Amino acid sequence: MSLQPGLNLLYEPQHGKVVVDIVFVHGLGGGHLSTWSEGDVCWPRDLLKEDLGDARIFSSEYDSKVIKLAEPSSSTSIAGHAESLLNEMGRARSHLREPRYIIFVCHSLGGLIVKQALIRSSEYYYNSQPYHTVVGSIFPSTLGVIFLGTPHRGSGKATLGKIIAIACKALGANSHILRDLERDSSLLEQQRNSFDSIRPHFQTVCLWEELPMSMLGMIVPEISASIDGPEILKEHIPGSNHRSIAKFSSRSQKGYQIMLSYLKRCLEKIPHGAPADIADRCILESLKFPGMNQRYGNVMRAHRSIVDSHKSTFDWVFSGKASGFVEWLESNDGLFWINGKAGSGKSTLMKFIAEDPRLKEHLLANDLSLPVLFEKFFFWAAGSPEQKSQTGLIKTILHGLLNKHRQLIRITFPDEWPLLYEAAGEIRQELLKQQNTSASMPSRVQDLLLMSRIDKQTLSKLSNLAELVWTRDQMVTYITNIFATSSTFRTFLFVDGLDEYDGSADNLAELIALLKTWANMPYVKICVSTRPWTIFETQFGKENVPSIRLQDFTVHDIAAFVADSFNSSPLMKVLQEANPERIPDFYSSIAKKAEGVFLWVRLVVKSLMDGLLNGEELSLLQERVNELSADLENLYLQLLQRIPERYWVSSFRLFKIMQVANGAPRSLLLWYAGERNYDPLDFQSSAATKQARCYQVHLRLMSQCAGLLEVRTASGLDLAPGSDEDPDLMRPNTTWSFSTQQDYINSSVHYLHRTTRDFLLKDEIQQLMSRRLGKSSFDGESWLAIHAFIAVHEVRSRIRRAGQAFAGWGNFGSELFQKQKQFKSLLSQCQNKEVAKALGSLELEVGSFDDTNSDIVTDGDRQEGVLTSRREDELRKRVRLALKYIDSI
Repeated sequence: MSLQPGLNLLYEPQHGKVVVDIVFVHGLGGGHLSTWSEGDVCWPRDLLKEDLGDARIFSSEYDSKVIKLAEPSSSTSIAGHAESLLNEMGRARSHLREPRYIIFVCHSLGGLIVKQALIRSSEYYYNSQPYHTVVGSIFPSTLGVIFLGTPHRGSGKATLGKIIAIACKALGANSHILRDLERDSSLLEQQRNSFDSIRPHFQTVCLWEELPMSMLGMIVPEISASIDGPEILKEHIPGSNHRSIAKFSSRSQKGYQIMLSYLKRCLEKIPHGAPADIADRCILESLKFPGMNQRYGNVMRAHRSIVDSHKSTFDWVFSGKASGFVEWLESNDGLFWINGKAGSGKSTLMKFIAEDPRLKEHLLANDLSLPVLFEKFFFWAAGSPEQKSQTGLIKTILHGLLNKHRQLIRITFPDEWPLLYEAAGEIRQELLKQQNTSASMPSRVQDLLLMSRIDKQTLSKLSNLAELVWTRDQMVTYITNIFATSSTFRTFLFVDGLDEYDGSADNLAELIALLKTWANMPYVKICVSTRPWTIFETQFGKENVPSIRLQDFTVHDIAAFVADSFNSSPLMKVLQEANPERIPDFYSSIAKKAEGVFLWVRLVVKSLMDGLLNGEELSLLQERVNELSADLENLYLQLLQRIPERYWVSSFRLFKIMQVANGAPRSLLLWYAGERNYDPLDFQSSAATKQARCYQVHLRLMSQCAGLLEVRTASGLDLAPGSDEDPDLMRPNTTWSFSTQQDYINSSVHYLHRTTRDFLLKDEIQQLMSRRLGKSSFDGESWLAIHAFIAVHEVRSRIRRAGQAFAGWGNFGSELFQKQKQFKSLLSQCQNKEVAKALGSLELEVGSFDDTNSDIVTDGDRQEGVLTSRREDELRKRVRLALKYIDSI
């Protein structure tokens, strides 16, 4: 009977979760059953399955006989056997829904094969070879290796085998293996050094025989069977020789009990509980950045205000065949391109697709077996550097993948994760000591104690310990590896506004190439949206990537939006009744002139509503339409030129703050830009006052900024659809829920569109606004620095009212740290020397407010770490002094 090599399944649990794969690898002259059997009992199959019922058990078979009289021996080397073992394991594990740990048990030569297999797997892993990621994941998945009589330093008996092999050369004895087994051979020395570099990642156990074999003596003595190192677990198996060391027939045997205890020791290495959660959180936090999903959320209001006004808007993308989108979803093609003019609604369409349940239905139409994971990144030219960069895109995707499949974290970061896990465990033990609590308390209670004391500062310290700083290439490799091994799930990526990427043409081409590489992987689909620039036409259009030119499909959507907008106006209804025959042509002229640009329609409808409020008849409204430019930038200029002169200074202040702010400023912050006499340290305004101020900002933006800036709520919720046409709809309403009120209070101010920001930053527009200012001036950076300083002390005021000390563990500690960081950043950018002098003299430290003037700050103040009334007066004086230098307008 010929030998059938491969990985043989000995046991698989029928119920419950499998937590580990145990793989047995036999030695010289052994077999996948015979090596582990005594009589009729094969202990991995017959005994172990009852003691470790949540383990799947394999035994490897390969040709290891030095002499076989019936047929030639294999000519495969140790490296060849190792590669075969990796490939067999890769196939056996390719269907797993989530990563699973591995324990190897190996006898004699089998240990050398396992060592070589793990070395090779680590090379695949660290060299990030995408088509070897399944076998590359075996190394970081390994919990432990138990060696039984493995000759780590070679066996003196190998030369005897070589002599026999020479005598049987005609039968093709495996001279490669025999040469490797010679004492201190070069291969074993090289293997030993390589294995030493990777074994800290798992538990290593070395067991050896106690007795010699008849006529042959001690085959693998302790000095050869053990690996040096204090972390190595070592023991001899009583009463065993080199062959019987792996054979047990009952649970009562000492050798079996020793083996079982070491297997359980390895299983204890499976991370669990709060330390594991904290290690995961540290790595996830290292990938996050402020405003990670801000742009996506900001699209919500535009999405709802347009789409909800007419329910069939964008419905064609799923219901019609002309777009080709549904066909693409159900195909094997990986990339789809949505292109359109500026303001045509590309981001709005992407948001619509992402939230429509039909997306998932079509993706699962041909394959229900694999779940779909959705990730998205919306580039934002007006945002922070990471919101418009490759780094931001890559961080967002990697964070999303790992956050939804947390079991991938420890596989993806095999060096950093164990350090974090160990450090978190040490923190838990320290907390138990501080609480005078017995370590014997239930682990769940210990975990609750630990999680209650972990804040962002502690996570940051742990992250610094593990040096969690990632390069662009590292993160790309991590994502590529995840995609390459994602046979258990599919990934759908939305990449919106690729034309808003802030980088060189070469970097943009590099990014497009990366997206195309990912899209060519079996379980990845990517939907990307851009303007129709040449580089995108070249990369997508000429390569026959399925695509949509948005303005070709939105004619009916725009006509419906125009009709619905006007039909909601009582004044327009009167005009319709007076001119029933002319109204359809009027609507049609607007939709036709829009040329597929939703944003143009929105601005024009607002202008026409202003005309209606002024009592203009239909002919004058038609003149408005005819006068307004069909070009978006020219339309912006016309609207800017219509701002009344009395608002020029106010509009400049608002536009300037938006220009220099890092991200979208809060509505409440911009309220102060329009005020002169206010208390800068008024931290206890009521909710009603704050809502009223937000409403005032909304009105100012409409009148003083021509609607080119707008208020958006924190969650993107559209409080008042149609408020562009009727500003009074944004007035705070007593029927609003508490959460809606808070959403309004936390609202922020945004550019109407990316093109709006680009337009306002053009040199000629900046010059126009400067001419309007005349001799006046305004320093936006200094104004923001002052209010960032105020924000720091607003947090301190809340700490005082809450009665908490300034401590890192406190609820406000992290917020205070972030506010201070923001203030210092703005102060460094402050161009006004007087403002810098006024603010720079105030030392900001958690827990105290210090000053060289002892009459201002007493020792008692320092001890309390709160702002007393006396100190508030001094702060108020200094802030007003700083404001005086920039409030000259």
